[in-house]
Amino acid sequence: MWDQLRAWIKLLLSFRKKNWDLCDYPLRVRCQASADDGAFAASSECAWSAQIINWWAVDGLGPTREAALNDLRQQFDSIRSDGHELPRPGTEVPIELASAELVRKYEAIAREFLPEILGINYEDCIITDESTLFEFDFGDEAADHIQKVMVVYGVDISDIQGRQLGLIFQRISQSLGRD
Repeated sequence: MWDQLRAWIKLLLSFRKKNWDLCDYPLRVRCQASADDGAFAASSECAWSAQIINWWAVDGLGPTREAALNDLRQQFDSIRSDGHELPRPGTEVPIELASAELVRKYEAIAREFLPEILGINYEDCIITDESTLFEFDFGDEAADHIQKVMVVYGVDISDIQGRQLGLIFQRISQSLGRD
């Protein structure tokens, strides 16, 4: 209720100017509870979360409140500098999924890769061309997954920028002559 009240106030105030900064948006900053026992994860790298209310695709994380706000500010500034039109403060911003053209094109590879390399089923997740191997890595598993791809498929993916799954599937398909 309070979040929506803050959003409504920021929406009304947004009509006073045309170019908005992060301070013009309604924010929610909170310490995240640990999933294990409900205790606050104060030592965690992602203990704090900062979000723009009603703008679900952008959030900042950090070990402190200030770090989470700084992460959010960097993401906001990046969106603005990339030339994207900013939504009016307080309005609901729909979630847009990235393209999944490569994932669909190489679906057969994706169906093999996900359970073999990551231990998950294709039907149990949503992946797009922008999804990365890092989204499925926990800790030091990235190097393990890169090595596993080399062993299973004989393909080196260590040079793929951002470890995007669509590009990984494309590389594997080309290497196996399925393209």
